[in-house]
Amino acid sequence: MSRAIKGVVFDVGYTLIDETRRWREWAEWLAVEPEELWASMRSVIAEGVHHVESLRRLHPGFDLEQARADRRQAGRRDEFLAGDVYPDVSPCVARLKAAGLKTGAAGNMSVDVERFLAASGLGFDMIGSSQRWGIEKPNPVFFERVIAAVGLPADRLAYVGDRLDNDVGAATAAGMCAIYLRRGLWAEVFSDREAASACAVIDSLDELPQALPGFGRQTGPPEKQ
Repeated sequence: MSRAIKGVVFDVGYTLIDETRRWREWAEWLAVEPEELWASMRSVIAEGVHHVESLRRLHPGFDLEQARADRRQAGRRDEFLAGDVYPDVSPCVARLKAAGLKTGAAGNMSVDVERFLAASGLGFDMIGSSQRWGIEKPNPVFFERVIAAVGLPADRLAYVGDRLDNDVGAATAAGMCAIYLRRGLWAEVFSDREAASACAVIDSLDELPQALPGFGRQTGPPEKQ
């Protein structure tokens, strides 16, 4: 019998935050139609190439950090807004916390996104970014940092994400319970692939609590280890 989950860590893009508006702003900045950017995104995702390549293919010589600096100077910062958080996030996190689970968020993101999440009112117990840690998913060291930051054994942790490669496969290899959330561009492109190693497959965070091993059979704060 699987051990009850005592902590849940969320990926960020397309898991906690809808990136659609942000990508539309990049299309506008590069003077291309959003449909062109979606097509480029789907192409690089299918190829297994880093998603920033989708911008380079539309704008040869594109440099992400320089473009972000240019946007800041023009008063059009590349940032998330409160309205980008999916509506199912807050009630889900509240249910987990009410059941005594630790919660966190960690993804391939900048420290700016860490600050955004810290100010979001979601009350995560830990927030980690690839930029601050100096390592990106799916590198195993990233998940070692996640486990250490939460302070629970890997088999008592669930990691929720929208990608089969960076999230499901990597979290499973780290000994965590991987939950596959089918939404966003990556889930769309790989809709024909099964998440064989996932503990559960969900289509909304409304479904998450009941998908967690042992949820509902625990009360009070997480066990001390």
